[in-house]
Amino acid sequence: MSFGSFENVGSFIRDCNGSKLRYDQACLQIITNTDVSFWSQYEECEGCILLGTANISDTRSLVLGTGSPLNYKVTNGNGVICNGTYQFAEYGQYILNVTDVKTDTCLPRMTAEPDAAYLPILTAVVILLSMATLWYVVKGVGKRIVAGRLYARYFAREDNELGSETRVLTTEASVPRSPTRSRLRSLDIFRGFAIALMIFVNAGGGGYGVFSHSVWNGLTVADVVFPWFAFAMGEALVLSLNARLRTSLPRINALQQ
Repeated sequence: MSFGSFENVGSFIRDCNGSKLRYDQACLQIITNTDVSFWSQYEECEGCILLGTANISDTRSLVLGTGSPLNYKVTNGNGVICNGTYQFAEYGQYILNVTDVKTDTCLPRMTAEPDAAYLPILTAVVILLSMATLWYVVKGVGKRIVAGRLYARYFAREDNELGSETRVLTTEASVPRSPTRSRLRSLDIFRGFAIALMIFVNAGGGGYGVFSHSVWNGLTVADVVFPWFAFAMGEALVLSLNARLRTSLPRINALQQ
């Protein structure tokens, strides 16, 4: 099947002349009637020279990555035909016709609209946020209902008989409590999120480029997972040491523990 026949922008195609496209890949069809060479390099490789990608003597389709804008040029025996920089989109289908180039710059033309490759991740995030919101709403409403029932059962009758001003209630301050250690929930949540993301990245990241480590000078989510985890552990260490020092424990003993 020739991609030159695709004119229906909006159809989702995940194939490139027989090669199945993966996440962060697009298909570029180069149309030519002479022998040409296609040179390319991604912008994330700062200062890198263009490398020979393919020698083309007739119309041919190439699978390209979409993680970074692509610098490219097309040459023949007489020199450079044209060049350009373009950000390809995932599962996009493009045509680059070099038979009728009239300027030094040539840009590909989209023939099939890119697919919504990140839709599963967005769906998962929306579902998790909805579940968390629902949990806190149900928890808050449940506390109010239970507190109201307990008050109506144990204190409402006494208020009616004795009056609310004459009834003496025991305050929380008068009840001795054993000291309890409180945890910083935000730090626990952040650390758990970093660990879960670390496991997801080490398992392949679902094939998404954003969950793969940057090749050169870029920055992806995978590159910040370990710094996040190290920050959480360092903050937890400071809080733990401060808690031990508040118990009059000598510093040397606190550090040894």
